[in-house]
Amino acid sequence: MGSKKIKLLTYSLLLFGTLLSASVYTGYSSYQNQFLPFYQHYLSAVQTNGEILEIDDGSLWKVNRYHARKVLYWHTNDVIEITPTNSYRSERFYITNKTKGTHVLAELSHGPICDNPFTNHVSCIDRGEVYLMSVSGLESRWVIDSKDTHKLINWQPEHAVIIGKDYNWGSWFTSSEVILINVENNDYVRARLF
Repeated sequence: MGSKKIKLLTYSLLLFGTLLSASVYTGYSSYQNQFLPFYQHYLSAVQTNGEILEIDDGSLWKVNRYHARKVLYWHTNDVIEITPTNSYRSERFYITNKTKGTHVLAELSHGPICDNPFTNHVSCIDRGEVYLMSVSGLESRWVIDSKDTHKLINWQPEHAVIIGKDYNWGSWFTSSEVILINVENNDYVRARLF
């Protein structure tokens, strides 16, 4: 086998292992036992070239190619937040590394892993409120911003949801604190914890 084939095979195995292996994710480290708000996550893995991130629920995020170099300095267990860009960019989200103090543009590539303890699913929708249940058994109730309740018509129980932070850039008067990203519908709503 030629050296180019061996290098390609080695790179492929490393990439596959980085993105899909649970061993890359240290889910039970003492650092991860500290309390985080709902809207913060841990970084699980970074693709070798910095173009793909994996967060604690197993979801994969494609990083803007011009920002990929920043991600190369991010580490497993860094605390991150996902926020909307509120613009017409091709990437709808910023991923901010709170540990490093940097951010990148990114777009959701693959949803969370179904049986991951950090994964949230819709358990109920009732008159402008969404109830989420994590796989680990944590239940939360969210009041949806009145400007976004029309989006709930397409939300269903069992849809996977990723919780991000809303920085209220769109309005001075909104009371939302988070965004709930519905993976199946590829949309999000602004909400606050009830």
